[in-house]
Amino acid sequence: MTDASGGTGKQSNTTNSTLSFTFTGTWISIGFRTSTNTGIAEILIDNVSQEFVDTYSRLNSTKTRIYDNLTSGSHTITVRVNGTRNPFSSANWIVVDYFDT
Repeated sequence: MTDASGGTGKQSNTTNSTLSFTFTGTWISIGFRTSTNTGIAEILIDNVSQEFVDTYSRLNSTKTRIYDNLTSGSHTITVRVNGTRNPFSSANWIVVDYFDT
């Protein structure tokens, strides 16, 4: 994925597949690539569901979500392919562009 930040990213359209990242700190941001063929992802921090993110867009872009006010220490963020999509999307791809801490 050459259009991702730093030239790399991770993507999947397999329902329930996950991508996890462990970090130390009180906040994290995650960037998703948006497009006409992207779907809905579930975000978990330390195995607790935070939200479902709809990554569909008519334009190719990046959607950033920030999770802050975490307790100081080690955390794991997990992105799960929900297997669903916005009614306007043609597929359910989840494309993670970056994590930032």
